[in-house]
Amino acid sequence: MSNQQYESNPNSSQRNSGNSISSEKSWLDYLFVIREHWMLALLVALSVSGFYAYKKLQTVPLYKSVAILLFELQQDKVINIQQVVDNSLGRSADFILRNHLTDLRSNSFRNRVVDSLTTEEVNLITKDYRDNDGNNAPSIHNIIASANKIALVGGNIFKFEFHHRNPQAAALLANRFSEEFNDFLVERSRKTNDSALRFLRSQSEELKLKVERSELAVQRYRQERNLVSLEESQNLIVDRMKNLSGSLNDAKVELLNLSATLEKIQEAKGDLDLLAKLPAINQMGTLPSKFESRNNLLAERNSLSLRYGRRHPRMIENASSLEGVETEIQAALEKNVSDFVQQHSQLKARVSNLEEALTQAEQESLELDQVAIEYNVLRRKLDTDKRLFTQVHQRLNEAILASQLSDVNLRVVDQAWPAGAPFTPDVKKIYSVTVFLFLFAFSCVPFGIHYLNLNLKTATDIEQQLRVPFLGEIRTFPRRLKKLHRLVLDQMDPQASELFRQIHSQILLKNKKLQPGHTFVVTSALPKEGKSFFSINLAASFGRHHYKTLLIDCDFRRPSIGERMEEDLVKLLEQREDPEKPLVLSEGLHILPFENSTVEATELIESPAFRQSIEKFQEQYDIIIIDTAPAGLFPDAGLIGNYAQNFIFLTQLNKHRKATLKAILGRLSQSKAEILGVVVNKVSRSKSRNLGTYKYVDYGKYKSYYPQKSEKTR
Repeated sequence: MSNQQYESNPNSSQRNSGNSISSEKSWLDYLFVIREHWMLALLVALSVSGFYAYKKLQTVPLYKSVAILLFELQQDKVINIQQVVDNSLGRSADFILRNHLTDLRSNSFRNRVVDSLTTEEVNLITKDYRDNDGNNAPSIHNIIASANKIALVGGNIFKFEFHHRNPQAAALLANRFSEEFNDFLVERSRKTNDSALRFLRSQSEELKLKVERSELAVQRYRQERNLVSLEESQNLIVDRMKNLSGSLNDAKVELLNLSATLEKIQEAKGDLDLLAKLPAINQMGTLPSKFESRNNLLAERNSLSLRYGRRHPRMIENASSLEGVETEIQAALEKNVSDFVQQHSQLKARVSNLEEALTQAEQESLELDQVAIEYNVLRRKLDTDKRLFTQVHQRLNEAILASQLSDVNLRVVDQAWPAGAPFTPDVKKIYSVTVFLFLFAFSCVPFGIHYLNLNLKTATDIEQQLRVPFLGEIRTFPRRLKKLHRLVLDQMDPQASELFRQIHSQILLKNKKLQPGHTFVVTSALPKEGKSFFSINLAASFGRHHYKTLLIDCDFRRPSIGERMEEDLVKLLEQREDPEKPLVLSEGLHILPFENSTVEATELIESPAFRQSIEKFQEQYDIIIIDTAPAGLFPDAGLIGNYAQNFIFLTQLNKHRKATLKAILGRLSQSKAEILGVVVNKVSRSKSRNLGTYKYVDYGKYKSYYPQKSEKTR
């Protein structure tokens, strides 16, 4: 063949990108999932919905009666009165309503209602719950507890809803609960007011005596401590402390500066040049002028030394003048240093005196603060006692007035009446829920099975989970087709041949450049997945496309190509002189079968003779397809991959876990050959929709549109 046939179009990679499986699912994909598991989904949906409808329709009919009680806020009173006993919790309307609701649901109030019932009323409530013999009726307490649904609705409305098998009993319980609750609130209000009045009177008397004792204690303390001018004394001491603190800080700063000056003078050690640089020295009397004279003499000396020697009269005169000036400077420095030392001692004494005075002032301030604290404690206690006495006395007056007013602000708005028809079972609701449960179960069961299944299911799983390209599918074939290994050779079935043409096209599109001697290794995870069947037909497809193709059976552990094609090869085997020479099955297809199995497969693969044979065949043929042992069980495929360019992996749907296939492909990726893609075998027509790289429709629907027999090109 010419090289042009091996080189693909430069834009093939772009076309190939458009053939990848889209991860976006349409409604047809979801419909396919339901169709795949519709029988099990139908069984589960019928079971769930039927059981629900049966249980609900078997319930005993119940009647409902409702009484309405309205809570009214009393905002038109002459004064704003708060209940004393509930003052700690605010007595807000919401709190009152929550308390009322708690009382209504309590066992004590239920017992109160039961005690108010007559014998005839008790029989009316219990008779419908007795068995057929009229015995074994549940207690009336249990009937009422399970029948009432008392709730607060609309913010200030109590709804007494009762369910009962007898409509008269339901109305009786609703009305009796509302009436008894009104009576209960009236009685409790009276008891509460009486106990509140007794408590407040006793507290008022105790607090009055406590206020009197506190006033006497404050007066006695003021007399003992002479606290008439306490605040003025505190202000004087505070001002004195401020003055002392300021003077002390100034003295410390002055002392620190003087100490630094003395330290620098001592560090100079009589060096006049260093002393002349100190700011404090330059500000001492005549010292600046004397230092200036010294500097002038030194400058003159340097100038004279350039013209005269040491013994020159002018040099001697200059040295004498310089000595005299330095003597005067030393004398002045000693006097000033003595003054600095004396001044330093005086400052230290002053700082000590100021610190002592400040400490004494602070002590006096602390003593006055202690007195003020004790006095303020007594004043606060007196103020607290007075405030408590005023509040309790005010509450007492309010409680007296509240006891004279009505605190019950509930009234019956609607009385309960016997219902004309039961409210449960609600047939319409039951049928609606049953239909919903059926549709929900029928829709969810297939998706639950689909997403809980961890096996390989779709082409999307291949490309997204296994991260390898999807090359195509091979469907299951009719039983009338016997010699499946000759599907492509004899063009036995148009649809089958078209599937192999699709896979052949995908292989060419995935390879940007197909060189002569290109070698494909075909393998699978486990035996009996159609690996040898696929290898034979794929080789035949390449042969029909004018590639000189060699099919090698390298499944040394269980060779099957020779067995499958025994009828085709028997004559060729008899005529073959060299056992290592391929058999010519057709013009484009040669086959090299392996007749005897062996367990020493890896030794044979790694032998130099095997490598040399493969290299020789790669020089002689355009395409080489090698059928190997299953890669999930043996390492043969990975070793042979070192002599090839690509792997083609064959698998089946819903047979292997994704993690298992991913591990096998990971081992194959360690070989020199690249994994070209995955082919799915034995795909049923119902599952074929999720596969197919080109999204082909069913070829069988349109086969009449195309010619079924090929004519030889002239």
